[in-house]
Amino acid sequence: MHILAISLRIHSRYHNDMSRRLNGPPDSDPFSVSRLFEETYPLVIPRWQRDYAWDPDDQVKVFLEDLTEFFEEARNERNRYYLLGQVIVVGNDSDEYEIVDGQQRLTTLFLLLTALLNGLRGKIDNQVTSEATTFASLLKCVGDDQSRVRLQSPFQEGTQVLQHLLTVRTNTTSALGALSRTQNNLIAVYGFIEDWISSELKEKAIILEFSKVVMSKIYLTRLVIDDIPVALDYFEKMNRRGLPLAAADLLKNYLFSQIPEETYSELTNQWNLMQKELDQVTRKSLGNTEQFVKSWAVSISGAKVTGSEPLLKFWKNELGTPEKIEIFKRELKPRGELFRSIANFRNPKNSDNWIVEGGKHFNGSQFISVLMAGKDLENFNFLSELVDRRFISYVYAKERTATFDSVIASWSKKILQLESTASTEEILQASRDATGFRIPGLPEMIKSGIETLSYSKKSHAKRLRYVLARVSKHLDTEAREGDWGKPITDYLTTVRSNVPGMDMDHILGQIYLTNESEENQRIFNSIGALTLVFSSDHREDTKTKPHEKVNMYKKSRYIFTQSLAPLSGSESERVRNVIENIQAQVPINLNKWDTATVTKRTSYIVGTFLTSLGAEDLS
Repeated sequence: MHILAISLRIHSRYHNDMSRRLNGPPDSDPFSVSRLFEETYPLVIPRWQRDYAWDPDDQVKVFLEDLTEFFEEARNERNRYYLLGQVIVVGNDSDEYEIVDGQQRLTTLFLLLTALLNGLRGKIDNQVTSEATTFASLLKCVGDDQSRVRLQSPFQEGTQVLQHLLTVRTNTTSALGALSRTQNNLIAVYGFIEDWISSELKEKAIILEFSKVVMSKIYLTRLVIDDIPVALDYFEKMNRRGLPLAAADLLKNYLFSQIPEETYSELTNQWNLMQKELDQVTRKSLGNTEQFVKSWAVSISGAKVTGSEPLLKFWKNELGTPEKIEIFKRELKPRGELFRSIANFRNPKNSDNWIVEGGKHFNGSQFISVLMAGKDLENFNFLSELVDRRFISYVYAKERTATFDSVIASWSKKILQLESTASTEEILQASRDATGFRIPGLPEMIKSGIETLSYSKKSHAKRLRYVLARVSKHLDTEAREGDWGKPITDYLTTVRSNVPGMDMDHILGQIYLTNESEENQRIFNSIGALTLVFSSDHREDTKTKPHEKVNMYKKSRYIFTQSLAPLSGSESERVRNVIENIQAQVPINLNKWDTATVTKRTSYIVGTFLTSLGAEDLS
């Protein structure tokens, strides 16, 4: 058979083989799209498959663009066919065809057929035979005689969404309640395809013609495997083809291959419960199964695990007996809950309390396994504070990420060796014994890191804000009786959409730096020239000179900002003592705001920051 053209642009995350334009139907067991969905029925995505994961702006976009190119060719040349690739299925005891390879493609194709069908509803003239026939063929591709979808996706309730799209005919899913990751992806892709049809096909006649081409001129070859264990083995070997399989996908596949078929439902249920916990992680890039099983692995082994193959190898060694697999199944949901709490920076023992607030500010995640390892410690709060302090040191000392990752593995191992009743001193000592935990010369490294920050650089804003927030919290706590307990998150909340929050105030204002030397500009843009003000405390205009802001500073709710103004005499003794101590170390004269004052204030801020960080414990 002569191949006229190869149209599919090579796209490493799209296809596992190239689509081809042919002069006739392929010889090796060819199935047109309509025949495939009608005869290979019901098609089921098995429990051990990964989630539906194609991205609308990536794989789906390329898929549709390629079909469009072929459609234009097929309109001009009658004998043009499109080989979409191979579909591998396995028959099960319920007379279903489980998809071994091709689920991403088939699911997207099914969503396309559903969207084409729904796009034609109410527009077909049943008196026109060609229109009625095409519509009936689409309907037969998507649903059976009882209007049940021909593609079943029970894992993460994907079938529920596919059925909804066929019968309710809309991607509005409020009636379905909270959606799983797969359900959300199905809805997103369907909406993308609907928009594409509206913008690219537009007219009924074009939609009908495109539908006929998709159903009759796009072919797939179908390979049927007779044995599920063989299918599971094949699935794992597909790791280097198509959209790469992550270790978590392969781990799930491995688990199914190691347990009796009659326990598949139990494992599916436990895996889904875990996945629902991960779906509640605020940072979607963090709330994925791969990150979860990696953090779990490090938290129970104290070994650094890098890459999918080592991670899968670890779990295969760890789950070498039926008893260990049973324990793993039971632990899926509780470990998922633990991961979700920590990944959302919430205390797993008290979800109302923040933990690792510095990590939250900087979107950190490496430390999750340490906290998972210490989940049973009575002094878990102390460990979370220590983790936060060590993470902040990593940020400001500019430690290499690879180095910090190695610290986390060793640290997790030391925490695992502690009794649940370990004291704060024992937790600190175990941490200090971890390889790489201590950073020699840390105070000087942090001092250098802070002093090189500049208000003129937007990329430095997060680090500047955190230093000011930590120093402000430290001084506010000193100035009040007992444990004040105000979370640093409050100091880090920025102003958004007229919601009050913290502003970084440049005491002089950059507008006055135009005529200053380059060195003076550097000093006046350093941390010593900044303070935090709450937006509702009558935030002054940037053109206001320092001495004109004295009343704003005096009325501030934060001690460090108050210290910029003279004492009013109405302060409590404790507040007065703290402010007098600040002013003794950094004499302030807003009428003469010069580089010498800013330099002294920078040194004071760095020193206070190091004290609040407890840098001596970490070096």
